[in-house]
Amino acid sequence: MIRILKRDFDIISLYNFLLVLLVFSLSLNRKIAPILMILSLVTAVFLRFKYKHSIFKEKYFYFYLLFFLYQLIRTLFDQENLSLGLRYVEKNLSFIVIPLIFIPELIKNIKTIYKSFIFGLILSIIILFFRISFFLLTTNNHNGIRFYYQYFSKFGFHPTYLGMYALIAIIIIDNVHLFDKSKSKMLILFFSLVIFLTASRIAMIALVLFFLYKSILNKRKFYLKIVILILFSGVFAYSFSPDFRLKITQLKNFKGFSYYDNNDYGSVSLRVAKIKAATRVWKKNKWFGVGYGQVEEQLINFYKTKSIQCWPCMKRKYNTHNEYLQILASLGNFGLFLFFLLIGYLFVDALVHKKHMLLDIIFVFLMFGLTESILERQRGITALLFFTVIAYHSSNLIKISKNE
Repeated sequence: MIRILKRDFDIISLYNFLLVLLVFSLSLNRKIAPILMILSLVTAVFLRFKYKHSIFKEKYFYFYLLFFLYQLIRTLFDQENLSLGLRYVEKNLSFIVIPLIFIPELIKNIKTIYKSFIFGLILSIIILFFRISFFLLTTNNHNGIRFYYQYFSKFGFHPTYLGMYALIAIIIIDNVHLFDKSKSKMLILFFSLVIFLTASRIAMIALVLFFLYKSILNKRKFYLKIVILILFSGVFAYSFSPDFRLKITQLKNFKGFSYYDNNDYGSVSLRVAKIKAATRVWKKNKWFGVGYGQVEEQLINFYKTKSIQCWPCMKRKYNTHNEYLQILASLGNFGLFLFFLLIGYLFVDALVHKKHMLLDIIFVFLMFGLTESILERQRGITALLFFTVIAYHSSNLIKISKNE
């Protein structure tokens, strides 16, 4: 443990304060978090130089660095679309920035950081529902919005990403003793309700699978009760809510990945169109992808073809809505290999050192990666990197907090 001189206390306190603010801001206005991330980075780099804490001592960083460098090199080779490609690479700088920010020896109270994320998310949810309620009460012009969960995106939080953040909060509460039992159960129920209200299929499936896993392996009867409650609530919602009924009907009408109905622009059918387009883009350069600069244009071109004709996909410039297909189309087989090399290292390390929270976080991102291109959205890439890094260090940070 590094010796900390009294005169250095202020800068270290500032560093810890910025971390708390940064985590608190992740769920709020998307313009705040980047500013706090830059401030945290500057402070962290200063402290790393001062205490000679090299990021290269942390083995996991090499896997983040390797994946980022490949993205950069692949983009630099695409001179025709260099400027557009570099915009994607700039966003993915988080692969280096976030590991740099975390200095385990100087983080003083990890539980405060966890609580800050949970309270920030609760505040964000309250603001979101308040804005939706106020909008509905004060206007008759719904701008073509047909289903209530579409208001989530209108007011700044895509329902699937809200569900993902809520599940991360549940995982944190489950793995770290932050509150007493009654408060923990109340918060888990609250976030479970939020996931249910998002009507995000992948979020609810991930929630049920997580609770089943915990109830079976860890003998958590409370979680089994929630699963039963969710199932009964689902039946009730299907019976009385046209919004939920639509979600189930879309699943029932799904006829496989080889079929796409040009006259049905339901979400499941749209996903088939995206899968078809992404697969064709990937086939143009299987090993190294078409690059970040071309992938959007190439997808749109295939959306226009007679065999797909997905006009909503073309109009809204949809990405693949599948992280694995997105990487294949953009970076090819080699890019996907490096991505799974990173995830694989974290997974093996979590298994060997029994980092249960890291395993749970990896599960969340692998699940949500099936229906979302997580690295295409700032909320996705920030959450993936932030929580895998913090979960990687979590057990040691909790021990340090207890000792101090």
